[in-house]
Amino acid sequence: MRRCLRVSLVLASLLALSACGASSSSSSSGSSTADPSSGRPAIARWEDETLGPLRLGMSEAEIVSAIGEPVSRPGFQEMEATGDRVATWMWPDLGIELSMVEVEGRPTIAAIILRAPCGFVAGHGGVSLGSAREDVIAAYADVPVHEDDEPRDDAARPERFVIGNAYARLAYTFTDGRVSGIFLGSTGAE
Repeated sequence: MRRCLRVSLVLASLLALSACGASSSSSSSGSSTADPSSGRPAIARWEDETLGPLRLGMSEAEIVSAIGEPVSRPGFQEMEATGDRVATWMWPDLGIELSMVEVEGRPTIAAIILRAPCGFVAGHGGVSLGSAREDVIAAYADVPVHEDDEPRDDAARPERFVIGNAYARLAYTFTDGRVSGIFLGSTGAE
């Protein structure tokens, strides 16, 4: 049952993204309009967030066009527990790691991990590595949560901020109150 839920979440995210159009920064997708207070695109769901030129569900060609060929591109391996075929592609000099999943034989992004020295800015949030924790919390105050979400701002765990659930999420990690890592996507594809 957990496998079905994880696969359903990944596929639902991919289908929703393709239904919204190729670019989540476009206001024609219906899920994104300009936030009048910041001028940044507003999003209705955390899954619609972009990290620089990257978004969930991007194809291999779109990825290569946006950030170039990965330094590491191992073959896809079947996950015994889920049956998903996954691989991790890396751009260490850019601070980018992509968890890829094969959907109908085509590689697509299931998760995005950003670390230093990546300078990408989150489209809606307008935050990036090095941003203050308070700025992240304020940037996502208007983004709806799902029914089984973890707390966004957990005082007992000031090193992270999460929107999503156990299977898929947008998460910021902090070191000394500043963003040190960003994760977007399916946790099962990590």
